[in-house]
Amino acid sequence: MTAEVGVAAVGSALMSSVVFYGAALKGSLLVFWMVYLATLCVGITMAYTIAALSPNMDVANAALPTYVATLTFVSGFIIRFDNIPVWWRWYSRVNPLAYAFTALMANQFSSHDPHFIGGKTLLEYFSMAGQSIWFNVGIVWAFFALLLACAWLVLATRRYSRR
Repeated sequence: MTAEVGVAAVGSALMSSVVFYGAALKGSLLVFWMVYLATLCVGITMAYTIAALSPNMDVANAALPTYVATLTFVSGFIIRFDNIPVWWRWYSRVNPLAYAFTALMANQFSSHDPHFIGGKTLLEYFSMAGQSIWFNVGIVWAFFALLLACAWLVLATRRYSRR
C-alpha cells in the first residue's frame, strides 16, 4: 500500500497542478492537492478494507462502488445538506467525501463567494459558510488513518483459507 500512496502523491501533484491552473481555480493549490491526495488515499484504503472484509472478489467489486455511490449522494453536492432527510444526516457526518467537498468549496469560494440563488451566497446555499478548510482536510486524513487501521486489522486477523 505504501507504493500506491507514493505513486499517488507524485501523480496527484502533477494532476492537481494541471487541473488547478487549467480550470483557473481560486484558493490554494496546496489545499487542492492535499484534498485530492487525501481523498485518493481514502479510496485506496477503503478498497483494501472492503476487499479484506468480502468473502471473494465478486462481492468486493460490487460492494465498493455501491458504498461509494451512497457516499456521493450525501456528500452535499447531489443532495444539499439541508435537503438530506433528518434520519440520514448522520451518514453525511461519517462520509469522507462530504468533508473533502466542503474543503474544496471553502478553498474555492471563501475569498470570493458569489451570490447564487435567493440572495444566498454559494457557500450559504450549500450550507458550507464559515467552514474551516484545514479542519475538513484533517478529517479526511483522519478517515484515511481509520480505514488504514481497519484494513490492517482485518488483514492481520482474518483467515482466508477454506476448510
